[in-house]
Amino acid sequence: MSSSLHVSAFGDPENPPVFFLHGFMGSGQDWAETADLLTDSFHCLLVDLPGHGKTGPMDNDQLYTVPGCAKAVIETIEANNINSEVGAMARAGVVGYSMGGRIALYISIYHPEKCKAVITESASPGLIHENDRESRAESDERWAAVFEQRGITEAVGEWYAQPLFSSLRARQELYSRIVSRRCRNNPKEMARVMRGMSIAGQESLWNSLPDLSIPVLAISGGMDRKYIRVAGEMAGLSPMIQTAIVSGAGHNAHMEDPEAVAGYTRSFFKKIMR
Repeated sequence: MSSSLHVSAFGDPENPPVFFLHGFMGSGQDWAETADLLTDSFHCLLVDLPGHGKTGPMDNDQLYTVPGCAKAVIETIEANNINSEVGAMARAGVVGYSMGGRIALYISIYHPEKCKAVITESASPGLIHENDRESRAESDERWAAVFEQRGITEAVGEWYAQPLFSSLRARQELYSRIVSRRCRNNPKEMARVMRGMSIAGQESLWNSLPDLSIPVLAISGGMDRKYIRVAGEMAGLSPMIQTAIVSGAGHNAHMEDPEAVAGYTRSFFKKIMR
């Protein structure tokens, strides 16, 4: 079964490669503005994850889980290692937002040989307590039903009505553009992603953070208190984890302020990917 993921490339292939992973309902295109600001220093590869963008539906249900999706991303890293220099693979960086950030963090822990460093944005290592898992599983199942039963337009509207996206809604032009993109998704695929990639079913990575062997930068929006707290707790468990805050942004920091996120990305990777 094929695990080929669609990739859009920005910049010079001779530069160090950086792979960008989007969040739920997104696509690699969500990272385009950030990537445009980094092409002088990096070869930016924007990945469409299973069920999303030009990758679309896939025939292997395992690809709709964090471990299975991480494996597909690793295969994508290997397939797009254009620079044939020995050891070039170790130069790759991975950046992931929200759901994509969970995948990036999983790779940093279980496949550190595949990348030099990782950046997460608004991402959690998972849920520890069983009652939290049960509650989240019920919530995600309800959301999956919304996508299946009400259709994509209504589901997208309800999704972005959540308090988590209040700062995004305040940016009317950006919000309208994002909603328009999200409404192109297949609602059955979004329900499939919601169930398979649910943080409720994902292995908690909290206990593995002290064993990290590569650097991680955890970015949060300054208006996203939950993920500022999560990033701080992550950093408290490992000297390999740094944090950064994008002032004035919320959960979607890279779309609300691509210049700031690009700046943090450039500074972090340039110190490591020499």
